[in-house]
Amino acid sequence: MLSEQEAWKRVYALPRPTRNPQVCFTGFGSTDRQRLETVAKEIGLEPKDSVTKGLILLVTGPNAGESKVKKAQLQKLT
Repeated sequence: MLSEQEAWKRVYALPRPTRNPQVCFTGFGSTDRQRLETVAKEIGLEPKDSVTKGLILLVTGPNAGESKVKKAQLQKLT
């Protein structure tokens, strides 16, 4: 498991497409998720509630559900 600082370093290192890359946060409490989504928006990411084809990153918290993780693995996400 990555620390929050290590995870954000990876996010910042992702290549930047012409439109906002999508990220999904799952398995976090509502307060933590809102904070993460705010930071993501500030750096140009578009938070999503589900795993989509445009998603470039799935960030899992301690209570992440298996279905999102499996779908992300099928799409070969980070």
